[in-house]
Formats: sequence, structure tokens, C-alpha cells
Amino acid sequence: MIITSPQKKELISKLADQTKTGKLKWDRIGHHQPSPTSIMQFIYGLNSEYVFDDSFWTPYKNGYFCLLHTVYDPSIIGNTEQMKLFNETFDLNKLSHNFLPVSDNASKYKTNYKLLVQSDEFIVPELIPPAGDPMDDELYALSEIIKRANTKNEEFVKMFLADSE
Repeated sequence: MIITSPQKKELISKLADQTKTGKLKWDRIGHHQPSPTSIMQFIYGLNSEYVFDDSFWTPYKNGYFCLLHTVYDPSIIGNTEQMKLFNETFDLNKLSHNFLPVSDNASKYKTNYKLLVQSDEFIVPELIPPAGDPMDDELYALSEIIKRANTKNEEFVKMFLADSE
């Protein structure tokens, strides 16, 4: 897949805008969520990274977009200092079906965002290449927009329960 930096920025911007307006509805990825099998297989195939449970996917026409929040496994590199920091930051005992919960002190350790696309269920999911400019800031912002959009339902339920009528 060849995609230019302006195309990536436009794609991320359009995903963010459609999320804000409610056109796109994102679901968490995970074993408790009905995620597409192909995306789950892609995640299970990431052998040097852990995927956090605050990753999301959304259907679009016959395909999917997926925002993965990942962290590299430092044991692959063999850097003992990085492994110590990783183990202080993340609890691998809570790893469930290749998904790692985001810890409160996750900002101590460098994590990454990746945008995955799959045009239909018969095509292999593919990462939007980060070639050139880093996309972390834009993808982090998209993640925050998705999280805010998903908390609206939670706030609605709380408001309903608090309403005295």
C-alpha cells in the first residue's frame, strides 16, 4: 500500500470528524467484544508487540478501520533496563488473549498507535504505513476522540439514573 503523508493526515482527520459527528461508531477490540476474526488473527500474529485493551475498530461499508495501541516487547531486544521499566509499568499477569490493560503509569514507557485497514473480509488487514512523518500525535488525538465519543453513552446512563423524575 502506498499512501502519502498528506493522504494519511486527511484519512485520520476524516476518521476523527466522522467520529465526532457520530457517523462512525467504534468498539473496543478484545475477547469480550465481537471483533472481526481477521483483525483478531492479525493481532495474534504480532509476535513482538502487545496490544492494549483500549484499541478500537469500526466498520465502514464492507471493511474495517482499526486503531491499535501497542507496546514493543523489550525481551525481544534483550535490553535489561528496558525490561525492568516495562515490568514496573505493565502487569503481564493481567494479559488476556493478547490484550494488555493500560496501566496508570503507562506514560513512563513509549507506546505506539497503528492504523489498520481491511477493505473486506476476504482481504488481509494491512497497516497504514507510518513512512515519513510520525503519526503518533494524530493517532493519539484520534484515540482520545474515540474514547470521548464512547463515554457519551455512559454519561447518558448516569444522567438517567440520577434524574429524579
